[in-house]
Amino acid sequence: MERKITEKLLEWKSDPDHCPLIVTGCRQIGKTYYIKEFVSNEYKSHIYINFEIQPNKKELFKEIAMLMN
Repeated sequence: MERKITEKLLEWKSDPDHCPLIVTGCRQIGKTYYIKEFVSNEYKSHIYINFEIQPNKKELFKEIAMLMN
């Protein structure tokens, strides 16, 4: 399982025209764990926002989406 996820994430990263990454799936299967592992191994820095813990951050993304329309 880990190998397939890592493979897909590396494919996504290597595509120069990649879109933002959206990961969906069942609860409690390790999505957040694998993304955090991937990011810490592949990037110098990153930002992690958990909308359940920081619901006020949703407003920031709503404002950005409105500006892009």
